[in-house]
Amino acid sequence: MSQEHWKTHKTLPTHPPKRPDKQLSSGTASQNRNFLKLYKSVIEDVIEGVRELFAEEGVDEQVLKDLKQVCWLPFH
Repeated sequence: MSQEHWKTHKTLPTHPPKRPDKQLSSGTASQNRNFLKLYKSVIEDVIEGVRELFAEEGVDEQVLKDLKQVCWLPFH
């Protein structure tokens, strides 16, 4: 995907998704921590997995930073 693709296709949401509070509140604190650790690990692995491809395609590093921020919106 080219830099033009990222300029013309706004793939990041313009508003945060629904918060998963209700789902998380039913579990124990330990389960919630484990879920968040897994979620963080998956997000970081995906971002690291595409970093080189994005760079090769000329996509600005800020796109990955923005994506990472958007992924954490449901938990803030």
